[in-house]
Amino acid sequence: MQVLKYVQKKDSILGLVDCDSYLECVWYKNGERKLKVYHQNKLIKTIETGGLFKSFLTTPKLNLIQNLK
Repeated sequence: MQVLKYVQKKDSILGLVDCDSYLECVWYKNGERKLKVYHQNKLIKTIETGGLFKSFLTTPKLNLIQNLK
């Protein structure tokens, strides 16, 4: 999933417009483009996604821990 931009969203109860909390996001599922607006607190930011621009697979790093008893 990729964040495209902040969008304005009107609160249905108070009628106030929020300009800095809702994000328009895009992702692809089975070749179909999906688009939805989410509150920023509902999303989890990841450091490295691998996403569309990663063109190769990396070998996972293995840590072997020996139990000495």
